[in-house]
Amino acid sequence: METSTLFCFCALVNLLSVFFVEAVAFLRLYDLEADYLNARDACNSLNNIHNIRIAFLLLETILFALSGQRLFCLFALTGLAYCCWRSVKVKVGDSGVFEATTIRQKAVYDLEWKRNLAVIIVRSVLIFEQLYLITESLD
Repeated sequence: METSTLFCFCALVNLLSVFFVEAVAFLRLYDLEADYLNARDACNSLNNIHNIRIAFLLLETILFALSGQRLFCLFALTGLAYCCWRSVKVKVGDSGVFEATTIRQKAVYDLEWKRNLAVIIVRSVLIFEQLYLITESLD
């Protein structure tokens, strides 16, 4: 497969990841705040979303490495390492990265909002940079 085609596919995977995985996580956090879902169901859903996020980041890292885009590969690898680190440092007895007993604490909840918003902003900037590089390569 040609590297420019592979890079376009990488950009598409990144776009889908941001708009579906990150947006759903953001909505789940809002549902938790609005008490639309109970804390245990929301945390189970957020833990599943976290696992899907890891899968998308792994796919992006591999695709960016194959397409020769080292900078984007580094960003995806950094995000993958951070998500894996969060998964590994889960306390014994917790159900996952998001735990129903601690997510209701204001400081933990606010931190998750800020983390999720920062991820959406950074990954959106990367998407715009990827789209710019794609349009430049079409000329």
